[in-house]
Amino acid sequence: MAPASDSSTFNIYIYGGYDGINASVTPSDDVYILSIPSFTWIKAYSGQPSHGRSGHKCIKVYPDKMFVLGGNHKNDTSACLDGGFLQVFNLNTLQFQDTYDPDEWSDYSMPLIVTDRIGGNTTEGEKMLLPSSWGAGGLSSIFAESYIKPIASYYPYTSARVTPPSSTATGMVGTHANLSSGTEPGQKTILAVSICVGVTCISFLIWLATRRLARHRAWIKSNLPDSTRENIATDPRIYKQDSDCMIFSASGAYRTDEKSSRPQIALLEKTYTEFTPTKTQLQVDPSLIFELE
Repeated sequence: MAPASDSSTFNIYIYGGYDGINASVTPSDDVYILSIPSFTWIKAYSGQPSHGRSGHKCIKVYPDKMFVLGGNHKNDTSACLDGGFLQVFNLNTLQFQDTYDPDEWSDYSMPLIVTDRIGGNTTEGEKMLLPSSWGAGGLSSIFAESYIKPIASYYPYTSARVTPPSSTATGMVGTHANLSSGTEPGQKTILAVSICVGVTCISFLIWLATRRLARHRAWIKSNLPDSTRENIATDPRIYKQDSDCMIFSASGAYRTDEKSSRPQIALLEKTYTEFTPTKTQLQVDPSLIFELE
């Protein structure tokens, strides 16, 4: 939408599209202008069918420039658009441009094809403030009111000019491209901190395991004297007894209720048992028998 400088006329530019029924038909490449408040339709540009598109977006980036973005031809999303993804239409000259420079722009001026139909000139609005067949007085009163709120403007834009790198700089960039491609500075910092924390945790776990092993060995040495180790083989607690068996371990002697013949093989710090089951006979003490009266 492009307004006249006195805000009396608003020209809505409409480009391309299809009939809204069959998307596979050849889309339009024409530009129409709907001038308000006279509601006058004006054909401003006649294009080529091969250049037409539908499903696109139109954006006014400058008072005299309109971008046509994207779209497709005959609803074929796999086909390339004639002229490319981006097209630039000049609202003053009513022609498509081959180039675009953000430093080159001008204010909007009413095209002659519009003023010939509705009156006025390039800067002033139309003289037709109502359509010739307007029958709704309430609607005309709405268009008679002025819009008083401010409208934000984002232009002019700054050109982004890039100096081509020299051959030496290109070689240096190519050498380090694999090291830095796809990695932002913040990501590098997070990765470095994560690696440091991981190495620290692993080192702490190794130190803790080594310390616990050393303390365990020291505890064994302090609780199991050398003399005890030397006398393990002659200690009667580890051999078979008539009623039960005593098994020696690093934490003391344990009594078992299982009666069997267990020749013990005693080694330093460990005891290995060779199990040979035998028949068990029940021995009764005669003194424990009482006669019932």
